[in-house]
Amino acid sequence: MGAAQAGGRKSAAALRLGRRDLCGRTHAVRDRQGPDEIPGRLAGRIGPCRRSGHCNVPRSTLPRAVLFDAAGTLIYPAPPAAEVYARVAAHWGCAAAPDEVARRYAQAWSRRQASSLHDQGRTSEAHERTWWRELVAEVFPEAIALDSLFAALWDHFAQPQHWQLYDDVPAALATLQAAGIPWYIASNFDARLESIWRGQPALAACQGLFISSRVGFRKPAAGFFSHVQQALGCAPHELLLIGDDLECDYLAARRAGWRALLLHRR
Repeated sequence: MGAAQAGGRKSAAALRLGRRDLCGRTHAVRDRQGPDEIPGRLAGRIGPCRRSGHCNVPRSTLPRAVLFDAAGTLIYPAPPAAEVYARVAAHWGCAAAPDEVARRYAQAWSRRQASSLHDQGRTSEAHERTWWRELVAEVFPEAIALDSLFAALWDHFAQPQHWQLYDDVPAALATLQAAGIPWYIASNFDARLESIWRGQPALAACQGLFISSRVGFRKPAAGFFSHVQQALGCAPHELLLIGDDLECDYLAARRAGWRALLLHRR
């Protein structure tokens, strides 16, 4: 189980970055909520000039590092999580259609995200496991064998073969690397993300993982962002976070003084 898990691939819309994005001068449209969005595809719009093959933006204006959220930004569960939940739950005596599971999941996720704000976003490996167990209990209140059901779901989403990259990601990351900009993953997840990352060859160039359960804070807590800044030795304005969550990725990053881009895959 991980963030953005209720559904499968969100849509055909995808990441797309331009040199203006990397420099903090976005050309992307703004929605009614205000944030700078990334419409369209990430591939083909990072770094090098198409004609010369070299980045034509002064190096001093580029971020020193780009950080990506994981689930819903780089990767998505396949098969869709609602299908997996329904199938595994049926094995343990809970009959619910995927659509109903998705509805319950969305409601439980929203409630639990809101409650997370009251503990200042503090977390740990044990806390994350408990958090997800309680979410599964909300999705399947009729479950008799809850521990077995939860363990099966937890283990399923720990396997890299059950996650896929959005099809625009490999080319986009390659162009980031060509521009000489290191990139990292910054995610509300747990230790399972390590094995998922290692099982995705296209993510091999990632310079490191910042996982909430290890950092000790979940996004949007300020503690998460200060930890990353200190670990990378960067000033806030030198960091760019790209993610699909308005509060956790965009607004929280901006409050921390980072550059931020909001990705809409819906």
